[in-house]
Amino acid sequence: MEDRMTSLDSLPAETGVLVIGGGPNGFVASILLSMRGIDHVLVERRPDTQKAPAAHVIRHRPLEVLSQLGIREEIRAAIAPLSLENINWCTTLGGPEVGRLDLRGGRPPADDPLDETWINLSQSRLEPILANRAKAMPPATIAFGVEASEIEQDDAGVTTTLCDADGREQALRSRWVIAADGAGSRTRKRIGIEMEGQGPLANFMMVHFRADLTPWIDARPGPLFWIMNPESGGTIIVHDPKQSYVFMTPALGVENEADTMEARLRQALGPEVDVPIEIVSTDAWMPFNQ
Repeated sequence: MEDRMTSLDSLPAETGVLVIGGGPNGFVASILLSMRGIDHVLVERRPDTQKAPAAHVIRHRPLEVLSQLGIREEIRAAIAPLSLENINWCTTLGGPEVGRLDLRGGRPPADDPLDETWINLSQSRLEPILANRAKAMPPATIAFGVEASEIEQDDAGVTTTLCDADGREQALRSRWVIAADGAGSRTRKRIGIEMEGQGPLANFMMVHFRADLTPWIDARPGPLFWIMNPESGGTIIVHDPKQSYVFMTPALGVENEADTMEARLRQALGPEVDVPIEIVSTDAWMPFNQ
């Protein structure tokens, strides 16, 4: 496999298409461009692919697109063993159930998970699969740690100023630019496109943690557990029952709030869930209605 990952120094001066953003949308765009033989460059300002789980439920139509990219086996192997049967409401993860919503509607599971209505595949697992596929396909050039800092469009194309973490800059000329750098797109802001819809809707704290919670997940399988607890309400999102979860809870706006998150997580899990927990990361998050 040819590694076409590169740095700012090795980028060409011109290309057909510049893709800004190395998330799922950016890498899918890169692969589709390569499948059509279109010369292009993809730049991603992060040094590597997504580390936190982030988005995780992929519905059938995106699965159909992903299945056309030559990565079916890699996706199948990366799917976490989780039945997406229910959305659950409970007082704590280990406490009494308040209610549940049946997502399957009595349908039996498909023989092939890629034929399901949706699958549970965290972005942190999907992105490396897409990145490896994209960088192996000429005529793509993929550069991590490179950001688009300025964009100027004229009648013939676009000139984009690229920079790296050391402050070095280089101009790249392209006929087209694809802005795939997320809901908070810096590219969109630089060219004056406003985000539509209401937002932010709320302020949340996000805790990515590792634990084996299979005894409680297996009892009422599903990807979401809404915690109806006045002491520590929120949502527990299941990425991998044996090891990877996210707890989303309203931000209180207190000083050093990240330091309180382990205690709040323990309250949401409940006293019945007495297992080791590793806090991987905490972050603030604001959803937008687009």
